[in-house]
Amino acid sequence: AVADGATLTILPGTVVKMNLGQYFFVDGTLTLGGVGGDLVTITSIKDDSVGGDTNGDGSASAPAAGDWGSILISSTGVVSGTNAHVAYGGQTVINGFGNFERRGLFVLQGGTLTLADSSLSYGQTDLITQLNQQGGVIKATRTTFANADLGMQTHSATVELEQNTFTNMNL
Repeated sequence: AVADGATLTILPGTVVKMNLGQYFFVDGTLTLGGVGGDLVTITSIKDDSVGGDTNGDGSASAPAAGDWGSILISSTGVVSGTNAHVAYGGQTVINGFGNFERRGLFVLQGGTLTLADSSLSYGQTDLITQLNQQGGVIKATRTTFANADLGMQTHSATVELEQNTFTNMNL
């Protein structure tokens, strides 16, 4: 978690592997700072294609959409990613009202998400979800959205898209 007023920078070349049901909460600032060919990758613990066989099971498991939760961005949260690759997360959960709620790789509850030269793929439902008309800002430039039901689901966020690619999904 990144607390309100705190900043966490994940450096180029870093691979973060997430377990089933794991969420990353951002109330402060999270910077995914890849440069050039050095990506910042956030993916499933089952994804052996980056960072090796972290879960130590050889080829017994393979990554799949929904393997981990989401990066939750609160009304005070700011996430910026350049040369970031985020994959195999997002889930459908039952909210406090007993209703099914779609959650993408990134979930905005207000706050700001800015992506450039990045890729989002293999979300169980959406790649970016904005919850409950809580506003927020989504900016994506030269970013690839792939292999999910929806690239993004938003109700009241401000969205700015420039030179992006959407493949193998509904818009």
